[in-house]
Amino acid sequence: MMKKQWMALVLALLLLFAGCAPQTADPATEAETTDAQTTEATEVAEATEETEAAEGTQYPLEVTDGLGNTVTLSKEPETIVSLAPNVTEVLFALGLGDKIVGTSEFSDYPAEAAEIPTVGGAMGFDMEKITELAPDLIVTNGVVEGLADTATHAEIAVAGYYPQSMEQVQEQILQIGEIANKQVEAQAIVANMKERTEAVVASVEGLDKPTVFYEVWGDPLMVAGKGSFINEMIILAGGEDVAGEAEPYSNYDVEQLVAADPDIYLINDGDPNVSPEILAERPGYDGLSALENDRVLTINADLISRPGPRLIDGLEAVADLLHPDRVK
Repeated sequence: MMKKQWMALVLALLLLFAGCAPQTADPATEAETTDAQTTEATEVAEATEETEAAEGTQYPLEVTDGLGNTVTLSKEPETIVSLAPNVTEVLFALGLGDKIVGTSEFSDYPAEAAEIPTVGGAMGFDMEKITELAPDLIVTNGVVEGLADTATHAEIAVAGYYPQSMEQVQEQILQIGEIANKQVEAQAIVANMKERTEAVVASVEGLDKPTVFYEVWGDPLMVAGKGSFINEMIILAGGEDVAGEAEPYSNYDVEQLVAADPDIYLINDGDPNVSPEILAERPGYDGLSALENDRVLTINADLISRPGPRLIDGLEAVADLLHPDRVK
């Protein structure tokens, strides 16, 4: 009997409290609660990632690479072959330079990379040479013809990537860090890239946006186009990419360029096929505002075209060209 009375009392109190509770929540309070919960969840996730990174990669390991393929490693890779200059830069930035036994043509940064034997480049790779090196891991930028069969036969793990945005570049760095047991280093690199990106964006906020054209190639005229990290960098640096709606890495009509008449024309330094003088001689280029106003500007091609850790240097360089007076 007492038990029934106690349950009735509890039920009555619950109903009383329910009746006293407000029927609608304060939107401001709800927003504050949601923000606090989101912040707390983010902090917990970051703390978990840092803990896992500090503990190191656990092998055997199976991950899905940037091309959607499964990468399986039974142990930490001790020897690595890089098949792209940007990949070589990522590996060195992670502190894996001493593990690289083979690289690709034009892998010239840092300087030590040029001393490592190459196994091919844009015209193709020497699969026999790669097999002889017997690396534990091969890292590629995009699909490499003939590599899948070679790697499968030689039982070599292959991780492939083709990043087209700043975020994807950072994801690539983090995953290579995980694969090679360099998670702490990878997280530090990505954190630095994010912090410096935020600083660039803040430094150009509220400034006028010049229209910009970046020439990937001159004959035929080619642009990076929408969805590329080059397009993203121009936007983040406070510019308007006049070729931002073009298909990725496609040809661009001179008529379109003349109609857009960009304020700034970016070209790659060290390219003997392009300069303000050469542009002035091209058919249809006369009258371009960038030429008349001495706003044909050069930039280090490696900083803006290699999707790796130095992409943040490229972003800062673009911002300096577009907004030389920005507050850093």
